[in-house]
Amino acid sequence: GMLLQPTITRLDISAVAPGKSYDVSVRYRVRGVLGKRLILGPAIAGVLSSGSALQQAVLGSWILEAPVISASSDGSVTIIDHTRRYPDGHADVAVTGTAIATGLAAGETRMIAYDDPDRVGGAVPYVVYDNDNDAHASAANPGRHYVGFFTIPSTGSAGGGGGGVGGGYCVTEDTPIRMANVERRGPGVEKVAADIRVGDYVWTQHETTMAWGAYPVSAIDFVTDDVLSAEGYPNATAAHLFWKVGQGWVRMDAIGVPAGQARVAKITIDDAHTYVSAGILSHNIKAIP
Repeated sequence: GMLLQPTITRLDISAVAPGKSYDVSVRYRVRGVLGKRLILGPAIAGVLSSGSALQQAVLGSWILEAPVISASSDGSVTIIDHTRRYPDGHADVAVTGTAIATGLAAGETRMIAYDDPDRVGGAVPYVVYDNDNDAHASAANPGRHYVGFFTIPSTGSAGGGGGGVGGGYCVTEDTPIRMANVERRGPGVEKVAADIRVGDYVWTQHETTMAWGAYPVSAIDFVTDDVLSAEGYPNATAAHLFWKVGQGWVRMDAIGVPAGQARVAKITIDDAHTYVSAGILSHNIKAIP
């Protein structure tokens, strides 16, 4: 414990481990009497390196144009020229598009990203990923920029995927999400997706064990994208996965109908990889085989 003077308004605590969750307790002494303990947190320590700020800036960036990816039935994918904007004041970056021959069959979905740690844009090295997590910035690859997802159509060229950072596994920003209580020992109140922040805890079921627990939000991004609606489900993008009793994980486009465009939130939950949206279990990445 530390005894601080009344004039102190800020305290920096550096003796923390990267990626660990911490609570801070505060008690006030008034005329020699200690008050009740105020618990602040939980908060997750970031990666203590120069890459941490870059990773957060890239995760929070977005593409001004949407959508930027279109796919054709021959397996080719086209990315148009677009502009990337960052939340940390970095100047907008112009990124050059390209065409990619993927060799994929109809119905296959992939993600596209590129590494640009210096944030210079131009002719970036696009890569096609089959794992949604690998296509986003991480401690190992802080400069990895997510572009979007695509699905190869059976005919024509209308198989375009997401633009911006949302990626196609998203619910609308007004969707209520079940949070964990303060002590993280049970379910708490619901909070709309637009109000969720990194470091919050949701109350959800683990993707493989299905055990209930409190799991931290490690990333949340927003983008405007096409959404679908289905009775009993929150509106979501086509590739979003809901748990349907008796069927397992199902895509939104298998149960919904087009409902225009909306601002959507892609929420990443550490370990569990799920969250409860409007009472329905959602998956934040591709379904586990």
